[in-house]
Amino acid sequence: MTGHLLRAAFIAATLSNASVAIAQDYPNRPVRIIVPFAAGGSADLTIRSVSLRLTEKLGKPFVIESRPGAGGQAGIEFALSAQNDGYTLISTPSGAVSIVPNLRKVQFDPASDLEPVAMLAKVPVGIAVNGNLPIKSIAELIEYSKTQPKGINYSVAAVGTHMHLAGEIFKGQTGSRMQAVPYKGTGPAAAAVYAGEVEATVSDLATLLPLAHDNKVRILAVLDRERTAVAPDIPSIGELGVSGAAVGAWIGVFVRKGTERGIVDKLSSEIGVALNDPEIKSLYAKAGLEVWPLNSSEMKNFINTDLAWWREAVSKVSLKIQ
Repeated sequence: MTGHLLRAAFIAATLSNASVAIAQDYPNRPVRIIVPFAAGGSADLTIRSVSLRLTEKLGKPFVIESRPGAGGQAGIEFALSAQNDGYTLISTPSGAVSIVPNLRKVQFDPASDLEPVAMLAKVPVGIAVNGNLPIKSIAELIEYSKTQPKGINYSVAAVGTHMHLAGEIFKGQTGSRMQAVPYKGTGPAAAAVYAGEVEATVSDLATLLPLAHDNKVRILAVLDRERTAVAPDIPSIGELGVSGAAVGAWIGVFVRKGTERGIVDKLSSEIGVALNDPEIKSLYAKAGLEVWPLNSSEMKNFINTDLAWWREAVSKVSLKIQ
């Protein structure tokens, strides 16, 4: 028995030493970071600033590659087709991980195929309208939608995202007559309401705030129980009596399950250092994001809870997608 224990301990120590050695040599070539949404949105902004710090610190390029489509499904599936060697990362908003798999059949299981590396940010979500419309409050939006013969259209960053679900929950709780129009990312979705292609949008504040400065877009509420520190003057949907539409959204980094633990821990640590950079904190805040530096272990614990929360939330929404 003692011999078996000694052999097991020896093997464990050998594997641990091998993992450390691999991590020390990582990276020895460029690293791809797959963003499963279009460039210009919060998913792109959050990781782009961090990737520059990783490139500087680790000495090899960390290259952003946008692969939008299917609510983030296409990009994640593409990334998971690569080897689990730490040279293909995934930086994604929560919807593609916590929501889409509950709405349709996907070729991956978030719990068994994705390894959390580090959380980047909390993502406050806003509901906004085109500034030319006579709508200045949530109550006026609800009433306006009911007076239009065909209701109104609101843009979302693809079907099945947290923004889409939040919009559908809002619609159900308020009786608003609203039809979701999907776009390929938060940037295009926000641009649509800015240009008047749609009357309203449910989108990340990170994308909406820059468009609200010239009053072409009017942000009516933040879809959370409380106001966000990055835009304290905007009321929360919770204080307006529609607490069911308060959603918790985030952006995090993953690798394919089976990636060497030493590589995961090294990436997690270096991303945490980057997020402590005052310049990145300021950049996030100006963009309407809250830095949320969870390490790999902390992120994994949170993800397990988040998956369960969204599974229940999705079951209460009458929504089917192909």
